Amino acid sequence: MVAITDKARMFDLMVGVGELVRDGKRDPKKVLEILQRIKENTGCLFRFPRVSIQGRGGNTPFVVPEIPQVVPGFRGYIHDSYNFSKMFSGKIEPPMSSFEFSELCYADLSERSDGNSILAGLTKVGEKVETPVAQILALVESQGESYEGPLTAPIEPNIFFALDKKNVLREVRIHYCGSGIGWSVDAYEIGPRPKCDWHSPGTRVFFPAEK
Repeated sequence: MVAITDKARMFDLMVGVGELVRDGKRDPKKVLEILQRIKENTGCLFRFPRVSIQGRGGNTPFVVPEIPQVVPGFRGYIHDSYNFSKMFSGKIEPPMSSFEFSELCYADLSERSDGNSILAGLTKVGEKVETPVAQILALVESQGESYEGPLTAPIEPNIFFALDKKNVLREVRIHYCGSGIGWSVDAYEIGPRPKCDWHSPGTRVFFPAEK
């Protein structure tokens, strides 16, 4: 009996899927999406389409405020340690109109990961990792109190990486806490963590989309 190699099996599957698409038994758009995600897999991440950032302020510098004030239209809930305010409140960022990018990419973790392994996956393929706080909060505000949108809700956090007011890269987590409560925003140091504290598969990670 001749053993079938992984490469031979892969080509056999590719031909088979192509025939299913040709015969109308598979949706070509869904097949293309899966293939694109496999091609662009950044280590522990599976990528999704980009999301445009529509923020206010235009040409005005953005000053990171205290958390209860950052999400107009609904109450902002502060996570237990208040680290975000300690690390970011008072930071001054350039006007949103001056940013090099106006879109974010987002991806779901395909395996348990901590901040270090997520960063390694992004930098391995040359992705920019730092997202301005103004864009993070603009994305939260644009989604509002809704389960519909790029930000996942309510179980796993949404992960961003941002430079704090001391220019130190931090992991920023956004949680949806439910209707009438809004979103929690918190920040953490990036460093080794016990595996029990790693992010689960399906956790969503956001990072800048280069022009």
